[in-house]
This record gives sequence, C-alpha cells and structure tokens, in this order.
Amino acid sequence: MKSREPVSKCIHIIDKLDRIISVSESWLLFAQENQAGESCHPDKIINRPIWDFIDGDETQQFYEIILKNIRTEHKTVTLPFRCDAPEKRRYLELKITPIQQENIEFASSIIHEELRDAVKILELGIARSDKLIRMCSMCKKVELSENTWVEAESAVISLKLFEQSKLPQISHGLCTECFKLGMSEFEKTFT
Repeated sequence: MKSREPVSKCIHIIDKLDRIISVSESWLLFAQENQAGESCHPDKIINRPIWDFIDGDETQQFYEIILKNIRTEHKTVTLPFRCDAPEKRRYLELKITPIQQENIEFASSIIHEELRDAVKILELGIARSDKLIRMCSMCKKVELSENTWVEAESAVISLKLFEQSKLPQISHGLCTECFKLGMSEFEKTFT
C-alpha cells in the first residue's frame, strides 16, 4: 500500500438550484489525471445540475436527503468514499458544507492510495455491451448478488467478464454497508 499526505482539496460548489457554479483548479487537474477529458472541462459542467454527474437513483436520493438537511440545519457532513482509477484505489474524504445563499461546497481530499494491477472494467472510453453491473458509489465494490459486494478485481473473475465479447456498462447504487455508514454519519450530524 502506498500512502501519501492529502493533496489539495478538490472543490466544486453548487447553488441553491443544485447547479454547479464553480470548480477549483485542483478539481480540474484531478479530472484530467483520471482521463475525464473534455467532458469535465468547466465549460461543459458549469451551470449544469449536479444530478447529471451522480449516477444511480439510490445515490441521488441519498445526496438529496443530505443536501436538504445541510441547507436547513446549516451543518457540515463528512463522508468517506473512493474515486478509483483502473490502476489504483483512492480513498477520499468528502466534506459537504453549507456556504452563503444556500450554496453548498463539496471538498474532497485524498487520504491514501493503493496501487494495483489495472482493472480494465474501470477504463473509460471502451466499447460496452447493453448489460449492466452495479457498483457502489461510495466504496466502488461491485454487486455479485443481493447483499454480496466485492472489489472490482474479484467481480471480473466471479462474473467472468472477460469471457464476454464486450464489458458491461457500470451503473451505480449504494451497497448495504455504505448505506448504513452514510446514514450513521447523517444521524450523527443531524440528530
């Protein structure tokens, strides 16, 4: 495991209508490092709803609840999450903070990274089939069956993904463990 000091915070801010109104330079650098290309350039995301970038009904509902309570209670929520690349696991901390005029700041910092052999299922820009696999939005584990979630490397083997002509698309949700963790953080903050 390779550990390092937290990097500059990657920040984006949404307005009271949940539209992205600004991103930090470190956010853009992080997006470029992850081969997000032009799709994450500020010209492509500023004034768009944050919901265009949060995949999965469960995940959107989770964040809707959090944002509503942040705006009414004026408290910060801190959540652990991962933002993996094909060749590394990244463990981050996300602070969601109310700021002026019902705007909300999302500030993420890398806590540590772990190098791994590249996991092709996580690569961007490759041809995909119509089939879907579900990945947890917070921990990046893949669902094998109801309540059984494993790391992407294990999912590739268990689901025999490389025996298929094309890799499946990835949809997102929340695994049971991360949902409980998120709700626990929510309850600590708002009750």
